[in-house]
Amino acid sequence: MPPDISFEALLAAHNQEYADAEVFSQWQPPPGEYVVIVEKLDTGVTAQEEAEDMMWWSLRCMIVDEGSLFQKKFSIFSSSKALGIFKGLVEALNGGEPVEGGLVEAHAVMEGAVGSALRIESTSSFSKKDKRDYINIAILEVLQTETADDPLVEEANDGTAVEDELANPTASVEGTGSQE
Repeated sequence: MPPDISFEALLAAHNQEYADAEVFSQWQPPPGEYVVIVEKLDTGVTAQEEAEDMMWWSLRCMIVDEGSLFQKKFSIFSSSKALGIFKGLVEALNGGEPVEGGLVEAHAVMEGAVGSALRIESTSSFSKKDKRDYINIAILEVLQTETADDPLVEEANDGTAVEDELANPTASVEGTGSQE
């Protein structure tokens, strides 16, 4: 079979985009409580045919509890289609306190969450409308992390001892003991 030249050209044209793409997964943690680190905030706008365009926020998190889910990644998603849910998420990230101002200030709280340690709870609920289970993520607490005075943080900033931090990522998070 002769090569498809247009397909080969598209492969070459999109090679860098593929190299730069982040892995997308819809995986969510099973029901339970977890300690996570917020690694990144993704935002965007999705065009709606019959309604106003939808803004969305996605906190990319990594589980840091020791165990079989250690370092598994997932997202906490919210959008302008459910601003009440988004407002609750922002309030939880703000230590349970309402955010003064409007959506701009709420967005700033989301941006400030990157690098935070959170204690979350994952629950399952059944949608009668969609006839399927959904995973819901609630932020129970923003955990205090050690400051830059922590020797691990200072050494990591110098480019050393990163292996120590990776070997025990919960070492710099207070209150991460097992819950019984």
